[in-house]
Amino acid sequence: MSEYIIGSFNMFKFSRQGNSESKKSYELIAKIFQDAKFDIVALQEVFQKEAVADLVAVLNKETNGKWDYSWDEPKKTSNKQAREGYAFVWNTLRLDKVHTILSDGSVRVFEPRIINQYKKSIIRIGKKDLLRNPYYGRFAPKNARGESYGFELRLINTHIMYKKSKEDSFLEELKDIAMRKTEYAILSQIVFPKLDVKDDNSGVKTHLHAYTILMGDYNLSIKTEDNPSPYIPESYEMGENFITYLPKDSEIVTIQDEKTSLIRLPENPEDDAIISQMEGYYSKNYDHFTLNKKKLQKYNTAYDAHRVNVIANSQKGINVSVSKEFNGDFRKYHNKVSDHLPVRLKLEIEPRRRRNT
Repeated sequence: MSEYIIGSFNMFKFSRQGNSESKKSYELIAKIFQDAKFDIVALQEVFQKEAVADLVAVLNKETNGKWDYSWDEPKKTSNKQAREGYAFVWNTLRLDKVHTILSDGSVRVFEPRIINQYKKSIIRIGKKDLLRNPYYGRFAPKNARGESYGFELRLINTHIMYKKSKEDSFLEELKDIAMRKTEYAILSQIVFPKLDVKDDNSGVKTHLHAYTILMGDYNLSIKTEDNPSPYIPESYEMGENFITYLPKDSEIVTIQDEKTSLIRLPENPEDDAIISQMEGYYSKNYDHFTLNKKKLQKYNTAYDAHRVNVIANSQKGINVSVSKEFNGDFRKYHNKVSDHLPVRLKLEIEPRRRRNT
């Protein structure tokens, strides 16, 4: 079995900041990546490409230069709030952008891109587009190259809009929670199945098994006893007005039900002690992974997902040594890193060799 660790992390307005009191700590973020053993991380709320470059420079200093990144932002939107960027950051000793060999022998590299075109199949109230389109990348083991054996990861990085803006008047009949659920349905039942196929979009064959993962900040909780509405079940159904193109042998599920976002901290730091329980600092379960359960079972691939406890150890989630840097100081973490914890998906993949024909 080969083990690969995929991360997702809402970075909270990640950019170069001049105020030293609120400036992000690239060193602490790099330690989080290393302690969580991420092979690749999907980042949301990335406001500047330069901030990602600075982070990768620190990672490369600590690890002798083995990390790379890509960044982009949705541009085809009427909502200016939706134009925050996404990034992928990956360990190049473990993964590389997918290469395919064309009929003339040349090599095509798949560069990550914003998904702007998909089957717009929602009849309900005229909603046919996502307010913020996702970021899509394809990655494979360093030595796979699409021609010998192995697999590829098809990663869909998303941040579902929390609420509508004045520009979204066409959604007037949809309340914010209903809008979020509709966005989730488009992503999980239209965008996801379109990408979860073996051929790439140009029709070029690869010899890799594709593992498609949708991930990010959904601004929706999975329904549990301590996570009230808004929630999404493992498989969300929109009803008769929603046309889906899911293959019959698919079972699209959404996992990771531990709280990942922080509460709004008191203005006065002296009031932090009012929140006596560590778990009381966590607010919502919004960060998830969505995958094709039946496909992973078919490939004998085991998986599990948890939050990464970078602020303080907990019975829930994955405990890591970098938590000693914060020692339960939620305010320090909020100011120097984010208002979300990262989440972590572990895949245990059985290598599959291509048959000679």
